[in-house]
Parts: sequence; structure tokens; C-alpha cells
Amino acid sequence: MTKIHLVSIAPSHYCEKARWALDRAGVNYTEDKHLPLLHRIYTRNLGGTSCPKLIIGDSDDRVILQDSNDILHYADKNVNQEDWLYPAEETLLNDVSAWLTKLDQKLGPHVRRWAYFYLLYHKDSYHILSNGALLWERLAGWFLMPLLRYIIYKGIRIDAPGAKDISFRKISEIFREVDMALADGRPFICGSRFTAADLTFAALGGPVIRPAGYGCWLPPIEEVPKAMAEIQRTLRETPAGKHIVKLYQSHRKEVIGQALRVI
Repeated sequence: MTKIHLVSIAPSHYCEKARWALDRAGVNYTEDKHLPLLHRIYTRNLGGTSCPKLIIGDSDDRVILQDSNDILHYADKNVNQEDWLYPAEETLLNDVSAWLTKLDQKLGPHVRRWAYFYLLYHKDSYHILSNGALLWERLAGWFLMPLLRYIIYKGIRIDAPGAKDISFRKISEIFREVDMALADGRPFICGSRFTAADLTFAALGGPVIRPAGYGCWLPPIEEVPKAMAEIQRTLRETPAGKHIVKLYQSHRKEVIGQALRVI
């Protein structure tokens, strides 16, 4: 049997996107979660520093998939055509692809920056970043947290003027676009079937909506900063927010990483 190995960052919503697709397709894989920045120790010889990465096979014969969309395409090889995340119909596929571009390039980065703004210096930040990581990383992360926080803070430009508000505005724009897409009563973003657009929106929007079954431990909404909690509760009541909750209930069959807080 071919060994399949997912290299991920503990709180990454892009890694949740990849994990969901693999679980949905019934792919037998193992996963190593890492702390942000420390993950580069493992990815530096894998063709780049980003996560997720999917390693298929061993030694010289292995294939390394470099991003979440590559992993979604791989997952589609393991399901029947009617269940493909990337539909065969050209018009529908073009619609899905257009949504993916917006979600990956706009929603994902701004959700990350918005969430880190509130949680990077939160009392539970260590547990968020280290959940599921290897023991040595958790130990190292405990001592390196001030440095890790500082590098992340600067790296994703949380310190840029108006960063939080800009990111929230971009998130809200995407949510409104999804609201409009669902306004005609369709069950999914691109029509009558579940596609990569729905999976990607739900996974990347997950840290905002906090659906049950999300693949990373997050502090209870009662414990996050009040301003963050108010926004989350408001967005949960939108059609887009309810869509995310519904998708996790109906289409997230397997949940990896529904872990307790690791001390």
C-alpha cells in the first residue's frame, strides 16, 4: 500500500481544507501537525515552506503535492465522478474555479490575519498554535512563544495601519457574495451539488464561524475577546454563516484534530 502523509500546521484553515477533502474521499493517510514557523524544519526539503503538503510514496518515487488545491484534485481521483469536487461540466467547473480564486486569495489570508489579530496574544494562543504538534515542538514552542508571536505578527502584517478592519471588510464582502449566491434557494454555492467551492468556503471561513467539528481546537466563544465574539455571532446568523454550519453537519464525515487542549 502506498504511504500517504500530510504535513500540516496545527491551526491552518488551508490544512483543514486539505484534510477535509482527504477524509471525504476515504484516503488512508497519516498527519503530522506542526507549530507555525517550526514547520519549516520539515518542509524545507519538500519544495517550499508552505503547508499543507501531501507526500505520496517513499524515497525517490515519492510525489509531493504543494498546496491545498492540488490535494483536492488528488482526492477527486478516489471518488465517483458524480461526487467530484471539480465537476466535469465545463460551465460549472468554470464557476467553481472562479470561486476558488476569490476564496483562496481573498478570504483565506484575511481570515488568518483577522483571527490572529484577536488570538495571537490571547491567553490560549499557545494551545491554538501547538495543538496536535509533536512533543518537542510543544516544549520548544512554550519557551519560544514571545518570538513566534512577534514573527507571525510582523509576517502577516497585523501591524499594518487598519489591518484588522481591512481584513474584516474583505471577509464581509465574501460572505455577502455567498449570501447572494444562495439567495435563489440553491443548496450549494454553485448550484445543486457540493463542490470545491463549498468545501473551501467552509474550511477557510471556519475560524470565523467556529462550526462544530472544525479540525483545530479553538477557545470557546465565551472566552475570546468580546469584539471578536460579537462579530462571530453576527456572521453565524447570515446565510453564508449558516451555510458553513450546515456543511460541517452534513458533509464533514470524518473529523481529525477535534482534540482537547494540550498542556
